[in-house]
Amino acid sequence: MTEMEKLNLNDLEEATGGIGGGGVISWGKAISNVASGYLALRNAPGTEDGNVITRIENGVSFLINEGRTLGNYIWARYNNQEGWVSRELITRLRGDKEV
Repeated sequence: MTEMEKLNLNDLEEATGGIGGGGVISWGKAISNVASGYLALRNAPGTEDGNVITRIENGVSFLINEGRTLGNYIWARYNNQEGWVSRELITRLRGDKEV
C-alpha cells in the first residue's frame, strides 16, 4: 500500500457520496412532522442540544438524501445548510403527495 494514497473518513465520505452512499446523491423531498416544537437539523446524529444547526418548523418542506442514512437519521438540506434529521419525524413526499 505504499504506492496508494490513504483516505481518511472525510475523504471517503466525499468520494462515495457519504455514509451509505454509492457516489450518487439521491435527493428527495420531505416535510417535518412533529407533534410539538420543531425538527432539529443537526451536525451529528443524536439528541444533544449542542449539535443543533437550525430548527425546521412543523410542516415545512426540505430536501433529504435517501442514500445517506445512519441509524434513525437521514442527511437533509434546509435553507442552504446540511445536517442530520430524525427519520421518525419526517414525512417523505413524491411530488406534493405524502408517501
